[in-house]
Amino acid sequence: MNENLYQAKEEFLKEWPFSRIQKMTLEEYTNLDKTSFCYWLEAKTSNLGSIWGGSAYKFGIYKRRDVTTPVAVGHRMTDGEYAWFEKYGSTRSEAFATIRTKLLFIIEATQNDQLEEIDKVDLGDAYKWKIAFLYGNFNVINIFKNDSLLEAAQSLFYKSNNKSYAALNRYIREKKDLELDYFDYTSELWKKTSLANPKKYWLYAPGESASKWEEFYEDGIIGLGWDALGDLDNYKTKEEIQLKLQELEGVTNSKKNDTTANYDFYKSISIGDVIIVKKGTSELLGYGIVLSDYYYDEERNTNQKCRKVDWKKKGNWKLDFSLPIKTLTDVTKYPTEDPNFSKYYEKLMSIMEDTKELILQDKPVTTSTSLNQILYGPPGTGKTYTLKTEYFPKYTLNETSITKEQFFEETVRNLTWWQVIALGLLEKGTSRVNDILTNRWVALKASLSESKNVRATLWGTLQMHTIQESKTVAYTQRQAPLIFDKKVDKSWKLLENELKEQTPELYDILDSVNNFKANPNKEIKHYVFTTFHQSFSYEDFIEGIKPVMEDGQETPELKYKIEPGIFKELCSRAQSDPTNRYAIFIDEINRGNVSQIFGELITLIETDKRLGAVNEMKVKLPYSKKEFGVPSNVDIYGTMNTADRSVEALDTALRRRFIFKELMPDSKVIEKKDFSDYSRVEIMTKINNRIELLLDRNHTLGHAYFIKDGFKQSFENEIIPLLQEYFYNDYGKIGLVLGKGFVQEKSISVGKDKNIFADFETKNEVDILKCYEMIPFSEVDFDTAIAQLLV
Repeated sequence: MNENLYQAKEEFLKEWPFSRIQKMTLEEYTNLDKTSFCYWLEAKTSNLGSIWGGSAYKFGIYKRRDVTTPVAVGHRMTDGEYAWFEKYGSTRSEAFATIRTKLLFIIEATQNDQLEEIDKVDLGDAYKWKIAFLYGNFNVINIFKNDSLLEAAQSLFYKSNNKSYAALNRYIREKKDLELDYFDYTSELWKKTSLANPKKYWLYAPGESASKWEEFYEDGIIGLGWDALGDLDNYKTKEEIQLKLQELEGVTNSKKNDTTANYDFYKSISIGDVIIVKKGTSELLGYGIVLSDYYYDEERNTNQKCRKVDWKKKGNWKLDFSLPIKTLTDVTKYPTEDPNFSKYYEKLMSIMEDTKELILQDKPVTTSTSLNQILYGPPGTGKTYTLKTEYFPKYTLNETSITKEQFFEETVRNLTWWQVIALGLLEKGTSRVNDILTNRWVALKASLSESKNVRATLWGTLQMHTIQESKTVAYTQRQAPLIFDKKVDKSWKLLENELKEQTPELYDILDSVNNFKANPNKEIKHYVFTTFHQSFSYEDFIEGIKPVMEDGQETPELKYKIEPGIFKELCSRAQSDPTNRYAIFIDEINRGNVSQIFGELITLIETDKRLGAVNEMKVKLPYSKKEFGVPSNVDIYGTMNTADRSVEALDTALRRRFIFKELMPDSKVIEKKDFSDYSRVEIMTKINNRIELLLDRNHTLGHAYFIKDGFKQSFENEIIPLLQEYFYNDYGKIGLVLGKGFVQEKSISVGKDKNIFADFETKNEVDILKCYEMIPFSEVDFDTAIAQLLV
């Protein structure tokens, strides 16, 4: 596929070389025969990046197909056959001469990489940058709409306020790994843009102070006020809605926001769009997916303008920032200052996904803004140290001694209705719906619940999770786990085999309550820490078939069983404890084959693909054949040593699913310590400047190598071996970094072979061949060597 794209670019340049542009005629530039330069730009190279849309005036001058249609007003001219902007000239010849000059300027500026000059050219943006791409040496990104180019840059964490094409192009191309194919790279970037993902995100207020929220949630709809307008099908244009609003309220002001809210509700929202519900300007209430087009419901007393919505999440999330005031706002393209996100809506969705649905008494809600994050940088910059000192404590709880009753109540708070019903039936055996209300699990859940009709909640839950066919709940609406069954006498029972297979954690929960023991100041770790290496596998991470062990030895019969990996086990813990956050910390994540280790789960770790999220996904695992999804309360952290591999060299699938935080050598860490022996900041700076010149910034040395008490020993045992590894024992280059106090010229005895350089024609060629060697560290005058290093 990419080969065809490269060929298309070559065919264009063969047809329209620079020399032809210099002599190009107006007829060649624009005609009606599908042979013109403009036609090639718009149609014949559209697979290289589209500039379709808009009027033909984007070409500056064009040949008219319908000469009977009047030319639009606004500084435009025509001689009947051609039309052009009058700023380019008063005649067709003058206008075309101006345009051709601009084309030649763009081509030359591109080939000289003077992109900032192209920004200044007075010609349609998409058009001139398509020209720049075609004539450039892949130094221009083939995304020609400014908003889309900005979105692509923001997906790579572009934070500058400079939104010029030149700045965005330079940033994006600098982020490209040299080994990555150009069209593979830009194709992935295009997928991050709104144009490639037409789904929109709408921030919506369900009535004043969200007064209609409960009603809309129960009915599975969104509704809009302004009832006096009536059915929006009665209005042909946005302007008609505006005029009617002005008439109804007896005003002459624009009514812009009210008009836009009605028009967007009527025309702009599409099936599949996401509705994010707000209350006021500082609280989120949930979100859902639009299921229907606009319809008018005459049976409703108010808010008769409606759309069907599949509500996915309901709760209360207090915010520490303000939301837009308007009733309905398209926030799809809104940027955000939060460094963890490229889009505003991503932050809003993450807040609802990352916190528990209802605020629990005495437990503040905390939000984690980054589900997947990698700390990267050269060795010694404190990546693993940062995980252990700053991140581990976020997932470690110090549980003080509580009573059995308190433990039971807190456990029930964290359980869903189907879980407490199952626990009740574990204790009662079989029960009718009314009878199970007296069970301790169900009774406590009922007292803590906001449900107005607990019996209806019980009945609905049982029906939703039952094995048998249900007349009240559609088959497609039933939810796993399917562990309940109704007997002939209308009593309910558990299917124990299904229970043990699908939800064995319920037995552990029951045991923890029945056999509760107070454990004062117990430290609970909600995380696992592992290190990837070359032999780390999917079986270690997700699940695999492993031999049954007895006392550390394989059984004589060589029995095998399916065992979960560390990540699957963590996800199981997190799913059964949704009010707490869990994390997996992966040290040296780039040393493993991430694509093989994560397997099909690489997609499931995305925020919107998590369990309960807007685009929830599950996969059937290859060994156990069970469905598996990644809970929203699981965070994934990694560290990455850039001396081993650059960020750009990572698999694209991994890169676009993680937030990257760079940790570089930090002189401030050294300055905080009191060292009287050497100027260690200056030593680190000198060494790193030289490494960056000889290699790159990814191989610089972190501050950790310069803060140890035994600096001389650290230099011998850590810094020098690392440099030997970096430069493959090229001691000449190591000498350029450390100086002649550590490296010396090596004298070689040629012995009897006096003609070892006989093949060289001149003595000078022999003189430039020099060998170097490390001075044995025991013979190094360390103080003098350091002084020479600093020169």
